[in-house]
Amino acid sequence: MRSELYTAIKGRLEHDPIGIKHIDLWNNHTENIGTGDIFPLPAVFIEFAPIDWRRQARGQARGDLQVSLHIITRSEPWQSDSKPVEHPVSYLELLEQIQSRLIGLCGKHFSPLQPTSSETDHNARELLHSIESFVCQAVGLIEPRGQKTVVPVQLILHGDNSI
Repeated sequence: MRSELYTAIKGRLEHDPIGIKHIDLWNNHTENIGTGDIFPLPAVFIEFAPIDWRRQARGQARGDLQVSLHIITRSEPWQSDSKPVEHPVSYLELLEQIQSRLIGLCGKHFSPLQPTSSETDHNARELLHSIESFVCQAVGLIEPRGQKTVVPVQLILHGDNSI
C-alpha cells in the first residue's frame, strides 16, 4: 500500500509541468547536505508516518496514514529593493501547486489525500525546506494472502480462554 501511494505521488508530480527535478523517500536529507552529494533542485522527498492498524474482516486492516512531502529548493535571491528576482514559479507558488495536485489523489488501497498541515520554511539560508502533510485511509493485509487464522478447537467448543 505504501509503495502504491509513493508511486502515485511520484507519478503525479513527475508528469505535471511544475519543475520538480528529484523525487525520493525522505531520509533526513538536509542533515547531510554539506557532506554528501546534492540532489537536483527543486526536490520532493516523501515521508510516511507510523500507521496504527485496526483489524478488519478477512485479514485486512485499516489505518490513518499521514504522508509528508519535504520540498527543498534554493532560496530566491533578493534585490536591494526587497523584491525577489523574477522566477517562472516562486517558492510559495510551487508549494501551492504541489498541494493542489495531490488533494484528492487516491488509489486501490488508499482513500483520497486530504491536506492536514503546511509548514513553510522561515529560517532559510541557501536552501528552503518546507513540509506539506496529507492524511488518507489506508487498507492493508495483516495476514499473508491465502493464510487462514487458526483457532484451536478447544476455544471454539469450550470457550477456553487459557489457550
